[in-house]
Amino acid sequence: MVSRCSKPSTVRSEYVKELRKYIRVDIYGKCGNYSCPKREEKECMELLDEKYKFYLAFENSICDDYITEKSFRTLNYNLIPVVMGGGNYTRDLPPHSFIDTKEFSSPKQLARYLDHLSRTPEEYMEYFQWKHTYKIWRIERNTALVFCRLCEMLHDPGVKYYSNFDVADWWETDHCIWPEEKESKMMQLYHVYD
Repeated sequence: MVSRCSKPSTVRSEYVKELRKYIRVDIYGKCGNYSCPKREEKECMELLDEKYKFYLAFENSICDDYITEKSFRTLNYNLIPVVMGGGNYTRDLPPHSFIDTKEFSSPKQLARYLDHLSRTPEEYMEYFQWKHTYKIWRIERNTALVFCRLCEMLHDPGVKYYSNFDVADWWETDHCIWPEEKESKMMQLYHVYD
């Protein structure tokens, strides 16, 4: 599902273009041939859950500590998110619940792996084993509730937090590696070659 397609050539679009040479990729949204209105998100996801095994959850900006909501939303369904971004997926998503493009030397290798999983139900189903151990807890878009819960957790005397994390430094530093001058670096990182 892609709606931001004003920039004609990004790492994301180039990767998908290359991936489409080896495996079928349907694109929903303003940038594709299929539509699924954003206001009907639940219905769209249910449709995708019925038709597909994988969901490309590629970031439109590659930033430290940022993971698109698409990765998390996909976990509610029987779809494996295929991720591309700057977030720490291993830390922030359940174990063995996603496929990271960085683990493959090229889109062609990723396509081979996806095809293999499609033809091997036992291996495909291993990506859902986490559902026996973890529970998805979704807070609807109520930011006040999120901050109340955060405050509650920070003031819990039973939990000790240790961090040398400098919020001001993080906030003031550019953590995105998407600007034009870094595009070629990203292309190499994601192995997108002609």
